[in-house]
Amino acid sequence: MATNIEVKEYLAKWLQIGKKISIDDVQISMPQVIRGEAYTPEFEQLWDYVQQAIATLNGTNETIQDLLKPEWEIITCAVCEMPISSLSSGYRQIKSCPCSDLSMHPNLETIAPRSPITTSIYLQNISDRLTKCANGYN
Repeated sequence: MATNIEVKEYLAKWLQIGKKISIDDVQISMPQVIRGEAYTPEFEQLWDYVQQAIATLNGTNETIQDLLKPEWEIITCAVCEMPISSLSSGYRQIKSCPCSDLSMHPNLETIAPRSPITTSIYLQNISDRLTKCANGYN
């Protein structure tokens, strides 16, 4: 079962690489999804709206509401390592990734889409790993 957070990250990452979302036959893109250590207010507003509307990521058939149901999960695409939706039980039908219509994806020369991170925690984790390496722990 996909959690609310996983579906939100799924949507955010696809919007970061230029995919659009269709809401009631209107195409919406989002030039900036993350600002600093959080999602932008515009993305948060969009997220609140798409949970109630009939909204699909371009290149997919499932609505955001569908993905929040227990029978769906978010997995990683073997080609581009982006999140994709899949039925969580039964036979997994191989379907195309939403990246299949992006001519420049996957592009390993650009920064990969990401979720917001708290910089101080992220830097502390790096410091902890360096300390372990310096002390001979792996």
